Amino acid sequence: MRGLNLVGQKFHRLTVIERSSGGERVKWHCVCECGNKSIVVTSKLTSGLTKSCGCWKIEATKKARTKHGEANKTYEYRIWNAMKRRCDTPSCVGYPNYGGRGIRVCDRWVESYQHFLDDMGRANGRSIERIDNDGPYSPENCKWVDWVTQANNKRNNHRFEFNGESLTLPQWSRKTGIKRSTLSMRVFKSKWTIEEALTTPVIRKNA
Repeated sequence: MRGLNLVGQKFHRLTVIERSSGGERVKWHCVCECGNKSIVVTSKLTSGLTKSCGCWKIEATKKARTKHGEANKTYEYRIWNAMKRRCDTPSCVGYPNYGGRGIRVCDRWVESYQHFLDDMGRANGRSIERIDNDGPYSPENCKWVDWVTQANNKRNNHRFEFNGESLTLPQWSRKTGIKRSTLSMRVFKSKWTIEEALTTPVIRKNA
């Protein structure tokens, strides 16, 4: 399991963003198609036991349909529904980071999913992102982005400055070729400076 890397892989509705540190079992930070995030152990991902953040089970139970004829399993509908829940429903796991800090959905989109679809168009597998991270979900403040872009733009992503560039560890990993797990271990566990972490060669064991 130590060399296992699921980053970038998709399991049903979940896309793996990065490996979770700590604990005896290997876990992964995942983002669901609806936009919610969760941490899932390897066995539940690969076996298909966990298919989503929980939205799939809810939809399978309700089998509800919107008034305009699109089933609620539609990708864009799930994003719209999850967006409203994390802004308006205190029991939603994402509420503290959205509705809890004043993020709201514009009245036009709350009123109708069709308005949301008319304004945003089809996602084509992408995720919704707010241009101003402190602003509302509205036509003027939202765009579709790929998952990697959104992961790099998360509000709590830590950026490290070196040689005039300020990048996240995943970005530094892609730029230097050093594994993300190696950089994370050097910076967070071994307490290396970012300069040491980025410039120290990786000693590879002989096969």
